[in-house]
Amino acid sequence: MEDLGLSPELLAAWALRRVHRGGVTTSGGHYFDHGRLRLSYLTRTLDQLTAAGLLTLAEVDPGGQRRLSLTEIGHAHYAQLMTARQVRLSAPEPEFLPQTPAGRRSSCPDPPYCSRRPAGPRQHHGRDPQLRSEGQRP
Repeated sequence: MEDLGLSPELLAAWALRRVHRGGVTTSGGHYFDHGRLRLSYLTRTLDQLTAAGLLTLAEVDPGGQRRLSLTEIGHAHYAQLMTARQVRLSAPEPEFLPQTPAGRRSSCPDPPYCSRRPAGPRQHHGRDPQLRSEGQRP
């Protein structure tokens, strides 16, 4: 699997969340989520978490697959990641974005300039404004 350019912490959080929700199994070096082979982007991360003792493998079931589960250390690490995520989500927005008069954030570096309408008459996209005001169709 090629490197996706994602941080190891993010991949670990995704892997631990999948295992925490249940349904992650392994067989023949592949990982499955509720019986579907979808976790190829997490294979290396799941292997590392298992080797580090955060995940454990259950006994082989009749279908030849082994279910993954979190160890106590895995539960603690998952809780720590989710707490850090909640703190990041509840943090105030950065102050470097200017606010519009309505109080919303704007990506425009100069909000008064960005909110000004262009000078000149409004265009009506091919319609004659006089006909429109008289209720006639072109």
